[in-house]
Amino acid sequence: MSDPAESFDHDPAAEPYASMTKLEILDLMERAGGHDEWERLNAYLIDKMTSREMEAHARAVQIGRFLVGLYEADGTEQCAFLCGLAGRLAAEVAAGMPPIEPPEVVN
Repeated sequence: MSDPAESFDHDPAAEPYASMTKLEILDLMERAGGHDEWERLNAYLIDKMTSREMEAHARAVQIGRFLVGLYEADGTEQCAFLCGLAGRLAAEVAAGMPPIEPPEVVN
């Protein structure tokens, strides 16, 4: 996954994003007008995440990209729907995935 800040001049202190909550940025992301705007907002969202949240978010983005390709989604509404689904799935897996068991228990 590429660094979303690579494609534009990203300043974590830029307003209004620096003063916004994660939920406010996520709301903007759901209404983003295209991929470039979504990537820009994603960079500001990442600035506010813990390492655990970043890991779940990275998984959500991977799942979202997979679903968009699988369903050949076209248009903002279809992509937003699939990416929202990917986010919920990644959050559920992050919260409920059982730990890896020792090989003698698994085999």
